[in-house]
Amino acid sequence: RLTRVAASDLFSSAASVPIGARGLLAFPWLHGARAPWWQPQVHAGFVGITAAHGPPEFARALIEGIALDVGRSIELVASAARRLVATGGGSSQELWISALSGATGLPVARRALDEGASAGARLLVAAASGDPLTVDDVNPIVDEEVPTRSSIHAFQKLRASSDLVAANFVDAPSRN
Repeated sequence: RLTRVAASDLFSSAASVPIGARGLLAFPWLHGARAPWWQPQVHAGFVGITAAHGPPEFARALIEGIALDVGRSIELVASAARRLVATGGGSSQELWISALSGATGLPVARRALDEGASAGARLLVAAASGDPLTVDDVNPIVDEEVPTRSSIHAFQKLRASSDLVAANFVDAPSRN
């Protein structure tokens, strides 16, 4: 909305930017720092802005910032996670899937339909009627992105930088 550029165009241009958004970090907390921080008084920001950064770098940094927060959250609640399953509109974007995979170090699967709520509603109806449907019956997995070592390494370096900056704004949960 701020750039007046379609989201699909921002994703396309951000895909041409390397991991790390050329030194630009994003903290995507427009409505306060959410999981894993839970600090509503802390808001969004970008750190490391230079004159060389444009919409592609800002979009890339924002995508990476969200993916890093997903990774932080998974560490706190699901340390035994073996795979993520993406749904929703963003799941159709290769960049989002690869950022999630690299930031979490986990494979990210995509389902045939990106509409998770409809599949969930169908499963509720099935359960209520005694129909033995599973999520894979209603919405099967169609592909999976496995993170590369280089992607994991790049996101680990990005995470370290992001954690250092975030520590100035939020009371970070301990990393055991």
